[in-house]
Amino acid sequence: MSRTAVRFGAIATAFVLGLGTTTASAAPPKPSKVYFACEKSKVIFLLTAQPHACPTGSTQVTGLLKGANLNNAELKRVRFQDDNLEGATFIHANVSHANLKATFLKRTNFSDAYLAGTSMYRSSLKFGTFTRANLTGVDLTHSNLTGANFVQAQLWGANLTEVRTAGATFAQADFSGARLTRANFSSATLTGVRSGGVVGKPSLPPGWAIKVGYLLGPTANLAGANLSDLSLKGIDLARANLKGANLRHAKFIGANLSGATLAGAALKGVSYDPSTLCPNGKRFSSGGDCPK
Repeated sequence: MSRTAVRFGAIATAFVLGLGTTTASAAPPKPSKVYFACEKSKVIFLLTAQPHACPTGSTQVTGLLKGANLNNAELKRVRFQDDNLEGATFIHANVSHANLKATFLKRTNFSDAYLAGTSMYRSSLKFGTFTRANLTGVDLTHSNLTGANFVQAQLWGANLTEVRTAGATFAQADFSGARLTRANFSSATLTGVRSGGVVGKPSLPPGWAIKVGYLLGPTANLAGANLSDLSLKGIDLARANLKGANLRHAKFIGANLSGATLAGAALKGVSYDPSTLCPNGKRFSSGGDCPK
């Protein structure tokens, strides 16, 4: 992530903002709270719920959390629990290891933000934007991601247990090591997603499946994946990226590989049948490998 935030040493550690307790959900939203913070070189830091002195060379700023412009802000370990941040922007901000539990984050913009280790447990992220955001290890358990944009987001090791994602897009997002237990992705867009080491059994869109920790479906990015010895009967991998994948002894009976990229893939012992669609879009018709 691009980091423009200024470091201010020990004074930029944890600051408590939200004063509520954990609730079952973030809706309906509570009235927005006033924040007090310091600003230097257009970077906001030391954000709290009470007025306070700012370091020499910086100025105090204040405003409502709802709709706030916190782009490039240094908000590591900040606490927004139970707060209403609807429409706020956090572009390129550091919001890592923060407490955003049960927070109303509808239509917030976290593009290119650094959110590693943050908890958004039971929060509403409806129609939020997380394009290219780093969400490594983020806890999104029971959160509502309806209509949210996670294009190219890094969700390494994130916990998405029982999330709702109707209409959300995860195009080219990376789910490596993520927990997707009972997550509902049945109407989400998964174009070009990366995965591996995924835990749990989510509901997936038509044509998608999960096997040995990989999300398998049309356009999936499976470059370097280990799918050896697997039965991939009937699987739809149209336009999938299988560059350098280990496919030894995999069984593609009735599978759709049309438009798939297999450059550098290990194909020893792979089996097909006449119902298999090869990368060239034609049915497999003779011994050997599928024509590319």
